[in-house]
Amino acid sequence: MSSYFSLLTNAFVPFSSHVEAFSLNYRGLFTLYFVSFGISVSDTAFLKALHPGVWGFLQLATGPLSDSVGRKKLIYPGMIVQAVGIWIILFSASSYFGLIIGMSLLGVGTALVYPTLLAAISDIANPQWRATSLGVYRFWRDLGFVFGAVGIGFIADVFDLNIAIQTVAWISLGSGIFVLLVMQETRKKVGFTIGK
Repeated sequence: MSSYFSLLTNAFVPFSSHVEAFSLNYRGLFTLYFVSFGISVSDTAFLKALHPGVWGFLQLATGPLSDSVGRKKLIYPGMIVQAVGIWIILFSASSYFGLIIGMSLLGVGTALVYPTLLAAISDIANPQWRATSLGVYRFWRDLGFVFGAVGIGFIADVFDLNIAIQTVAWISLGSGIFVLLVMQETRKKVGFTIGK
């Protein structure tokens, strides 16, 4: 039963994580948001590059870290840090330094989550159906891209950018709480015997 909840959690979280990534950074909500405050194109490009830059660099450390401390201990804080980063961006519209902090935190949160989710799936998937389980994971993850582009874009059109971005922050926070309450740790403790 615990494997079922871990699989359920690991299907939901990448979906919500990619709603955040795709709708905010990759498909332009942040571009529109930053430019609406008169931020230059080069400064907007720098801000948008912070998220994947910080994420890409830090995941070199967070992947191995999850092998030491466990998956859950990185996944739920990562989702919460993403939400905090988004809220800092929203409340720092007049402060370029605040936007830098927010985008950097968004990268830190993504670095905690991204490599760890794949590791969690590999932990609980039987080698005979690991490829299938990773395919299901990728389906849910990439469905977050679709929902992020269409769903959050629709919210931005019907309401405004602030509400759309707030929605993504709440989804990220909800995902972190969901992991905290539902997910079981997937990393198994491995003992080594010397001399065998």
